[in-house]
Amino acid sequence: MIRTIVRPDKASISFDIPEKYIGKEIEVIAFEKNRAEEEKIRGKQ
Repeated sequence: MIRTIVRPDKASISFDIPEKYIGKEIEVIAFEKNRAEEEKIRGKQ
């Protein structure tokens, strides 16, 4: 599994995938992170 967080500066992004994923069905999702929830998880309530 690969997980990364990006902050795009334009409407299009691209990324490389590991060779072991080539030819396999993969799922790619994108959603806006909730900053308040992120701080709560890190203990900055």
